[in-house]
Amino acid sequence: CRTSRSHFGSSLSGRSHSLVAAPSVLSRGNYSPMKVFVSVLAVAAGSGTEAQANPIRRVVSMLQDMQAKIEEEGKRQAKAMDKYRCYCKTNDEELSKSIADGKAYVELLESKIQAATNGKAQAEADLKQAKEDRAEANK
Repeated sequence: CRTSRSHFGSSLSGRSHSLVAAPSVLSRGNYSPMKVFVSVLAVAAGSGTEAQANPIRRVVSMLQDMQAKIEEEGKRQAKAMDKYRCYCKTNDEELSKSIADGKAYVELLESKIQAATNGKAQAEADLKQAKEDRAEANK
């Protein structure tokens, strides 16, 4: 492998190369075109455009990302709030109807109790009269 040099040429020889990930491969003198290519790709991937970007651009990008996250969170909160409003409105209507039905039922029961009380009083009066009539009849 030492003698086979491809189109990468002799510029990749030894430790004098400026690649960060490549010295371990190149320092041993055991390099093939594929190893060099992979090393170059690794260095290129490690030094992405973010690391070399203008600091102002990074701040602007960070602010744009924050803005997108905040807008998304706002949409989720608005959706949850709409759902909560619907729940409250529906629940309020159901509870109001239930309360009105309960009040009407209470009035109905009160009238039935009153009628039963009147019926009992009438039955007691009739019983008392029947006992008096029986007592007079037995004399």
